[in-house]
Amino acid sequence: MKKLTKKIVISTAVSSTLLLGLTLTTHAATNVKPLTVSNKTILKKQHMKLQQIMKDAKHGKTTSNNALDSIRLNTVKATLGKPVKEIEYKGSHIITYNAGKYQLSFEFPSLYSTSDIQPKNPKVTDYSIYASELTIQQTKLQQIMKDAKLGKITYNHALDSIRLNTVKATLGKPAKEIEYKGSHILTYNVGKYQLSFEFPSLYSTSDDQPKNPKVIDYSIYPSELTIQQTKLQQIMKDAKLGKITTNHALDSIRLNTVNATLGKPAKEIEYKGSHILTYNAGKYQLSFEFPSLYSTLDDQPKNPKVIDYSIYK
Repeated sequence: MKKLTKKIVISTAVSSTLLLGLTLTTHAATNVKPLTVSNKTILKKQHMKLQQIMKDAKHGKTTSNNALDSIRLNTVKATLGKPVKEIEYKGSHIITYNAGKYQLSFEFPSLYSTSDIQPKNPKVTDYSIYASELTIQQTKLQQIMKDAKLGKITYNHALDSIRLNTVKATLGKPAKEIEYKGSHILTYNVGKYQLSFEFPSLYSTSDDQPKNPKVIDYSIYPSELTIQQTKLQQIMKDAKLGKITTNHALDSIRLNTVNATLGKPAKEIEYKGSHILTYNAGKYQLSFEFPSLYSTLDDQPKNPKVIDYSIYK
């Protein structure tokens, strides 16, 4: 009886060895599924396809969708890294990557779907390339700047969701940045005009990012220099008719602005503590009076503000 039992045990062991194969020598080894040469080749090709898709995406180009055949979620992540966004949306699982100025999105069946034999690691169904939100915002801001140089307003919807830091990064350092009556204002010089963006105050709690708030509104108006040049041109026009324009037109206009707008004067002298520029204006002469260039009355002694002007024959 003992002899028979021994034979059965030996027979069972041999049968197990034959069934499992000589390489499966331990319990742990039975859980390992080594990649075959064929599988490794397929995986390598998939990696190369995904890398090419990313390369093309950075140039806004789409590779044929056939490149995606049988590529699974885990392979995309292993090749391209962690996505910037991963969501379930309308029965699909979407992962999104930044690709330079563009975004690259891969669509899969939902992880809660049963349409794939590996629900948690489904195959790609499609992918798309589109301009990133930042690129769209930068394009809008550049168009606003372009229109502002012509004195044109772009519709305000162009500003939706654009934040302070994006404006600065796109348009550069503003000519002026101030807090004013509960708002934060950035102002840019754009040719003959000025372009101002209004945000909530940086001390406000109305925005979820108080130090980087969204644009509320923007406006375009003639620059201070343009306004002054227009006033001086009107003064010269009136002077040729012997007319005086109100002196308020001269507020804050400086010597260099008069020279730049009206050109070289017929006469420029220092006289009794004043600096005088005189222009020929048809039958008349037009003189502008400034503090002496040797005076300390003005904060810019070599470029003082106009005090007064006169017209005479």
